[in-house]
Amino acid sequence: NYSKTFPLLLTMWSFVGLSQERITADFGKPSQQEFAMTSYQRAPMASAVVLFEKEKTYFRLVDNRIRLVKEFHRKIKVFNAQRFEDNTVEIVFRSDKSIKETVQKITAITHNGSLQNYVGDDKIFTKELSPYYSIKTFTFPNVNDGSILEYRYTLYSNNLFALDGWSFQGKLPRIYSEMETEIPGNFVYNKVLVGNEKLDINEVKLRKDCFSLPGYVKNADCEAGVYAMKDVPPFRVEEYMLSASNYLARINFELQAEYDHKGYKTDYSKDWDDIDKQFRTEKNIGGQLKASFFKGKIPESIQNLSDPLEKARAVYSWIQEYYTWNGRFDFWSDVRVKNAYENRTGSVSEINLSLINALDAVGLDAKIMLLSTRENGLPTRTYPVLSEFNYLICFLRINDTDYLLDASSKFVPFNMVPFRALNLYGRVMDFRKGSYWYDIRPYAKNVLMVRSNLSIGSDAQLEGEVQETRLGYVAIERREKLAAQESNEYASRDGYDALGITTGNYRMEGVRVIGDRLIETYDMKLELEEIDEIVYFRPLEHQAYYKENPFQLSSRSYPVELGYPLTITNLMKLDTGAGFEVESLPENKVVALPDNGGSLNVVYSEANGVINIRLNLKITKDRFAPAYYQGLKDFFSQLITLQSKDIIALKRVGK
Repeated sequence: NYSKTFPLLLTMWSFVGLSQERITADFGKPSQQEFAMTSYQRAPMASAVVLFEKEKTYFRLVDNRIRLVKEFHRKIKVFNAQRFEDNTVEIVFRSDKSIKETVQKITAITHNGSLQNYVGDDKIFTKELSPYYSIKTFTFPNVNDGSILEYRYTLYSNNLFALDGWSFQGKLPRIYSEMETEIPGNFVYNKVLVGNEKLDINEVKLRKDCFSLPGYVKNADCEAGVYAMKDVPPFRVEEYMLSASNYLARINFELQAEYDHKGYKTDYSKDWDDIDKQFRTEKNIGGQLKASFFKGKIPESIQNLSDPLEKARAVYSWIQEYYTWNGRFDFWSDVRVKNAYENRTGSVSEINLSLINALDAVGLDAKIMLLSTRENGLPTRTYPVLSEFNYLICFLRINDTDYLLDASSKFVPFNMVPFRALNLYGRVMDFRKGSYWYDIRPYAKNVLMVRSNLSIGSDAQLEGEVQETRLGYVAIERREKLAAQESNEYASRDGYDALGITTGNYRMEGVRVIGDRLIETYDMKLELEEIDEIVYFRPLEHQAYYKENPFQLSSRSYPVELGYPLTITNLMKLDTGAGFEVESLPENKVVALPDNGGSLNVVYSEANGVINIRLNLKITKDRFAPAYYQGLKDFFSQLITLQSKDIIALKRVGK
């Protein structure tokens, strides 16, 4: 019977019984102190602060079925309504056939002193996001400076995996954030604390007789947990980072095992040997490995190639040209290689499984590699969490050399991973010897070289020819932009119009040779500023790759993930002609990043009426630890200053 008390998993990290006092809140009754607040001392520039938030998660019998229940309550104080961006609340929930979730008892209030504006039921909207998810939305009315926004709801789920955790941190600062759990002893969860913040309350206790089922004499005991943080700083999203989920202060739960009423155990958290066996026969992954399907479809000219690497490149190009990506990943469902082949279009998984099959069909050693995109978050390495993977590429080994291939993009060359998949590491699914982790390394030669041959006429008009050469990820980015154009005309750099630059006579080389250099050449004209017969020109401004400093925070607790190393070279030859002579040139400058992380060199020289300018920017690493943040910030600050303030002054002569 159900009277058996099952062993509880009370610790997955070293629990310390922190006994700070819990904070509670009565819904609909903000305090006078909360109304009196005009700012939050720990984040004085914040537009608002979360005064209180709590999620209580427990299991109950609902309609004769065990349901996971989440009761949610949040209260927000608005300081600056004009800058506050969270008037609209979105609640995402599962709505597919197998997993049913419902969101009920939504109550939302805008408090303005004693005046309360409720959100009516007719102002709560439900919309389908995908075949698997729906969303409920509502917007708080009458939000002003000083308003307190409060809402609560209850979510019911038949999915035991919906107890996935709680984020204590977000873009608003939080005064108090709590997760309370009540887990019957027959459910065992792994728990992991993520981020740099510490728990202020961390209590796990045994609670007797907390869960009952009809027909069973004795109730089950529960693991009762309270996890809370106080005065949590806001998390600032910035350029060049992986998914915020990697760094937000959060507690993650993963269902490890379940015991039924007879004491039989079902393991959900398996080791990789179990996962490897599962994937061999899983219909959307291993079940789509069908090399025989492609044997009669690959052109004979490819099959007859003798060199393995040449053959692999040819197969890759054939798949890349044959398929068009439909914009979907479709990792865990609806993956059908045969249908994708017949339709000549498919998801990332279908295209890359086709690539693996085609390589196998010509006798090459290709395997599935699972990974997570940059936006999706890093997969856990300590134990398998399959839900953390959302992407599939091809791992190929030829003569002890490894190649990572993704044919879903028309513009990514052989042995390059698209930028969206540059997420540190993935899992190679070797079904014979066992799967293993493998580091993802970006392509190293990413180059932008700009050569400008310009002259100044007597009318103070700058004109001449500019040639831009790109290689690597810089070329991929540019090819994608060119492909999105409706015409073949030159897609000018951002900001050219604002600078008064006009272009024409555009030519392009190598646009269809995906692994080769992309070369663009065009003519440009610019009317220079002239004051009292002195002409002024900012030579680095119009070729600025970075328009502004991407690093604006006072400090950063997570790494800077540039994605790939980069070299930018800007060579300019400026003929002043007979009508001008140099009044002044900017100073030469050298700036270096610590530990050979990069360098910036700018050199100005003049001889016989010709000014030569050379800018060389090198970023030698694809990622930097948080300790290097200030150095990077200063480095890019000096680059932006050079671009905007380095001025060449030319004086008219011969008048």
